Amino acid sequence: ARAELDDGWKKYNDGVRELADARTELDESVAEAERELADARREIADAEREIADGWDDYYEGKAEAERELADARSELAELERPEVYVLGRGTNTGYVCFENDADIIAGISKIFPLFFFLVAALVCITTMTRAVDEQRTQVGVLKALGFSSGSIMGRYMLYSGSAALIGCTLGFFAGSYAIPAVIWKTYQIMYSLGDMTPYFNLPLGAASTLSYLAVSGAATYLACRHELRGVPAELLRPKPPKSGRRVLLERVGFIWRRLSFLYKVSIRNIFRYRQRLFMMVLGIGGCTALLLTGYGIRDSIKDVVGFQYGEISMYEYTVSFADAQDGQSLAEFEADFAGELEDVQLVCDMNMDVDVGGTTKLSHVVAPAAGRLEGLVDLHFDGRAVPWPETGEAVICVNLAETLGLKAGDTITLRDEDMNTLTLTVSGIFENYVYNYIYVSMETLTQQWGEAPELKTVLANPAPGRGVNETAAKILDYDGVSAVSSAQEMRQRIGGMMSSLDYIVWLIVACSGALAFIVLYNLTNININERIREIATIKVLGFYRNESSSYVFRENMMLTVLGALAGLPAGVLLHRYIISRVRVDLMYFSARIFPVSYLYAFGFTLLFAVIVDVFMYFRLERINMAEALKSVE
Repeated sequence: ARAELDDGWKKYNDGVRELADARTELDESVAEAERELADARREIADAEREIADGWDDYYEGKAEAERELADARSELAELERPEVYVLGRGTNTGYVCFENDADIIAGISKIFPLFFFLVAALVCITTMTRAVDEQRTQVGVLKALGFSSGSIMGRYMLYSGSAALIGCTLGFFAGSYAIPAVIWKTYQIMYSLGDMTPYFNLPLGAASTLSYLAVSGAATYLACRHELRGVPAELLRPKPPKSGRRVLLERVGFIWRRLSFLYKVSIRNIFRYRQRLFMMVLGIGGCTALLLTGYGIRDSIKDVVGFQYGEISMYEYTVSFADAQDGQSLAEFEADFAGELEDVQLVCDMNMDVDVGGTTKLSHVVAPAAGRLEGLVDLHFDGRAVPWPETGEAVICVNLAETLGLKAGDTITLRDEDMNTLTLTVSGIFENYVYNYIYVSMETLTQQWGEAPELKTVLANPAPGRGVNETAAKILDYDGVSAVSSAQEMRQRIGGMMSSLDYIVWLIVACSGALAFIVLYNLTNININERIREIATIKVLGFYRNESSSYVFRENMMLTVLGALAGLPAGVLLHRYIISRVRVDLMYFSARIFPVSYLYAFGFTLLFAVIVDVFMYFRLERINMAEALKSVE
């Protein structure tokens, strides 16, 4: 029991020690908790102070933001309503210039192929007629052997049809790729263009081929039908030569008596073969007309800038100011540029739309502050002066008149971007080539709008001896000037655009020259074949080389001159028609042909004839007189 009591006391003492240790730990934990609680209370106090400071900052910031917002609203209320411009690709200068060039080519391409086709059809008719005439004896032999007229005609139909089909096929691919490639390369000189993608218009190619097959087939049928009517005995003999006739020139005695014998023979031979005369004059005339048209297109289009700024708009500078100007500010401007500028005029220049019959055209409406722009603008039409418009009237450019179908006495309505309108009576039409212009008086604007418009544009010319670019730079540095444009810059820009047409004109000249060679060679060859026995006879009679060749080629040159003279008026008409079909927005082309162009067209036609005669001269030298004279047997 004592041992158990000792163990009990021992456990009791251990428990007392553990309890003391627990109390010590508890006291330490309580002290630590009290310290943490004190720290938390201090943090809460600090946070409350920060919150209080934050609210103070918030209220101060809010008040400042409200003041700034009020100021911004006040500034916004004072701002003017902005002007919004939507700029499409039509406002890009490069795109518009390229589109105008493409429109010019499109207008030309609608006419020239038809004319080329007509001349080529003439060559086909002449060739097939001559081919059938040359093989007259073979036709007689075939008929004598029992071949039917249909089978004989089919032989020639196959020949002409295959030639037409091959030529049209080659021409289709060459015309769809080669010629467009030349034009595309030409425009790549001026524009940044990618590679050309050829387009093959199969329906157009099929229509052209069928048309040419129809022409060649009809020509072959008409030529064969005439020969197939004869009997074999008649066809086996050569066709009797046509009898000579008196010509009209023989009745003019004082001229006819002064001509040499060989010239009289040549003149009689020309009118003796009427079909050859007609074909030669028509073919050569067509080539001359094409040449003259090509040069006329260059004269009418390439020099359009010279026409505009040398005959109509004779001012050099268009000065735009940021603010409206009056008489006093204009006087100060003139004084500051005394000795550097002359003919200074203040004008109102604004863009307005003209709407007639659902067609809208943009135009420059110009109204001078005073006077009638003497020395700066010359209004005329076909060499006659156009009177300046009175109050309520307007003079419009010819491009607007033709595009909108307007004439003197018609009423038009103009509208600007702010929907302000002008109702005017057309009092006259004047020539103009670059942009569309309408001239009105300042009284008209003041009367219809109730107040004078703002004047922000000045027109002027440089004084004699002053450089255009140097003066323009000084004007641009002048206080209040926002922009300066010069006619010289416009000449260079539009002139560069039109210079590419030289390549197109030379392409037309080259094609016309090739066609002239074909026509001349074909008709000259036919002439020699028809008269080979006659040429052999004059050789046997003792004619020298130059005499025998001039005997033949004299007629060619006479016919060439007649054809070229007939082609000049035809070229004038063709040129006028093509220019009337070339419609380019903001540009107008008048039908002008310079005198030197007539000389070029006439001279090139004669040059082509001379070159062909040189080639055919060797053909004459190879004629075997004995074989030619025995050809009948």
